[in-house]
Order: sequence, then C-alpha cells, then structure tokens
Amino acid sequence: GGDFEPDQCPSGKIANDDHSACVIKPGFYADAADTAELAAVSCTDGKVCLGGAGGAEADCLANSEPNEGQTSCVCNPGFTGADNGACATCPAGSKCAGGAAAPETCGANSESSTDKTDCECKEGFHGPNSGTCEACPSGSFCIGGNNVDSCPAHST
Repeated sequence: GGDFEPDQCPSGKIANDDHSACVIKPGFYADAADTAELAAVSCTDGKVCLGGAGGAEADCLANSEPNEGQTSCVCNPGFTGADNGACATCPAGSKCAGGAAAPETCGANSESSTDKTDCECKEGFHGPNSGTCEACPSGSFCIGGNNVDSCPAHST
C-alpha cells in the first residue's frame, strides 16, 4: 500500500485502490499541466470524463450523450446499447427509454412511435400510448394513437 488517503488528494481526485497515488475522479479531467498536487477540472459541458489515471475528456459516440454527472455516455431515448458503447436504433415494434435499458416490445395492436420512444395504437385501434389498444367502435374511424372520430353522416 501507499500513503495517499482519500482526504489528502486535491479536489477532483481520489486515492487509487492501493493508496499509492491520487487519480482523477469520474466527472473530472486533468488539464495539460497536471501534477499529483494539482486539482482536477470539472468536466466540460457535453463531454464525458471517466476519471482514472489518464483523466481525459471525451466525446460520446453517435446517438448518446453524457449522463447527469458526466461520468458515462448513455444512449438517447429511441436507441439501445450499453453505457459507453455504440447505440443502435430501437428495433421495430419496440420502444426504448434510452440508457442501458433493454427495448420493450409493444403490445398487441400497437407499434413503435416515429421516434421509437413510445408505443402507439395502430390504425383501426385506439388507446393511450403504451396502453391497451382496443378496436375502433362501430360508426367511427381510428387513425391510430388515442384518436376516435365519428364517421360523417351516410358513411361507414
């Protein structure tokens, strides 16, 4: 073991596992002139800072953005994938909340919304998003979603 205790490290740094050195905390990065005695810098907006010995800032891959603490990249809503990895478009017939959550299959008589973040009733059915889709009532037409419109007089 070493002799670095967590409270002895500069701001934005923490002792490594064997207490032999201070390393950058997630959410911070080391500027170009970093030394063991210098404080780390808060991660720049829109960047991710994983921390560790290198402590560099990075951009997230396509269809992802930094989480709230800027400690990892998470997939945007409508996409799916592991944190800090590639994010794929949500599969057809599913909705994706974003992050590392698995896609959720849409229920009977529903389909993915255009942005793949919700499930909507198919044409000929009606109901709330991500809810139960019921057949359109007689004398009405349903364009999908929660829309139910009466047929005009003398039509079916």
